[in-house]
Amino acid sequence: MDYEIKVLTPVFLGGSNPRSLDNLFRAPSIKGMLRFWFRAILGGVFNLRDTKKLKEKEDMYFGSTKARSPFSIWAESISSSKEDWYLLPHKAKFPTLAWNPGSKFRVRLSIRRKVDHIEEVLKDVFETWVLLGGIGKRSRRGYGSLWVLNSEPIWNPLNFQDFSEKLQGKLNDIWSRWRGYFDLQPNRLSSPPFPFPALWSEARIYIGRKFHPLSRANIIEKTPLADFMRRDRKFKNVIEFGRGAKPRQPSPFFLKVGWSQEGLFLICPVFYQIKTSGKAN
Repeated sequence: MDYEIKVLTPVFLGGSNPRSLDNLFRAPSIKGMLRFWFRAILGGVFNLRDTKKLKEKEDMYFGSTKARSPFSIWAESISSSKEDWYLLPHKAKFPTLAWNPGSKFRVRLSIRRKVDHIEEVLKDVFETWVLLGGIGKRSRRGYGSLWVLNSEPIWNPLNFQDFSEKLQGKLNDIWSRWRGYFDLQPNRLSSPPFPFPALWSEARIYIGRKFHPLSRANIIEKTPLADFMRRDRKFKNVIEFGRGAKPRQPSPFFLKVGWSQEGLFLICPVFYQIKTSGKAN
């Protein structure tokens, strides 16, 4: 499987020397992201809470200390440039070297050993990662956003609305395949993508109504977004959304920049932590 990738936002990807910039993309960095999104799909979307079984599936597709990975990753730069960017754009301090938007590279995934549905699973995980995530420092806040350059409709939307519809179709196809691969059902927390206003005060109200439309009179502009979600019964076991959780948890909100023929747009995937038997999963 070959992919040509374009960088949409600066990529901060360090190597063994924290003051240098790694080769544009290394196989370990890519494999780490694929592992994360494999867990996000199988453990999150399909609610596989048995961590032992989840680890067994992950090891089967990605390898472990006992067995090497059944596939290899090769990456090379096509065209790239780098310069200093602010890692925290709201603070004009500490410029950090990053790969520039517009840089391009090629990734090849090669199967070394046959595993059930490995080509389909790798393709699904790789494309979910590029569609919803990023790579490098601050990738949860919009940095490190990538895009696949090919002729498939999902990668060439007319605008955000067109992308939203194509993304829903893409995810439905993936969930349908994985139901058969792993004999699991998607959980009730998974929600389809929907657009919301760019102005945050309006977005809070819109998202609150989306999740609990019968409580419009109770929606207050400054109410935290997590409180909107907790109003819905299906979110009653969702614990702290990145604030006040003990032990401290990473933020469940991702920001990712996407591309359309009309220009760039912002995607905001949300991951839920579920409390089971007093523990967070």
